[in-house]
Amino acid sequence: MKKKKLENEIDESKKEILREIEDEFKAKTEGLEKPPTLYTIEEASEILGISENEIIRLIHLKRLPSIRVGKFIRLRKEDIDDFFERIGSGEEVPFAPILYTAEQVAKILQLSVDNVWKLLKSGKLKGFQIRNGIRSPWRVTKDSLDEYIQRRMDKKEQEIQTRKSN
Repeated sequence: MKKKKLENEIDESKKEILREIEDEFKAKTEGLEKPPTLYTIEEASEILGISENEIIRLIHLKRLPSIRVGKFIRLRKEDIDDFFERIGSGEEVPFAPILYTAEQVAKILQLSVDNVWKLLKSGKLKGFQIRNGIRSPWRVTKDSLDEYIQRRMDKKEQEIQTRKSN
């Protein structure tokens, strides 16, 4: 009998301690916001139903906000929801001018970075250096890149027309 009574007292004291811990936890966490849900590019792609490359393009164009977590890019749930609503309503997605790095231009044009630097230094592709110096990073505006691509397309079209007429 004493043993059962002692067990009941121990159980009650355990329950009391648990209640105190729960109350203390509630007091410390009360009013704190739930941390934002972050998605990878792959997850955002599945949610929005567009390719990962398109997600990356929208991030570079500043039309889809993103967060850098170390080397990784993450998208907040709120930003994805907002983007989805803007697309669904037909509202124009905000646009900000963009500057590409030489590495990004190389990826877009499927060239080596060395070839992009040669194009920049020769003036065939308009860009600018951020600082003076041999190893200064280059930036290319979206308009300059679009102009270069258009000139290349026009040149190829002329070559095709010349071959057809000969």
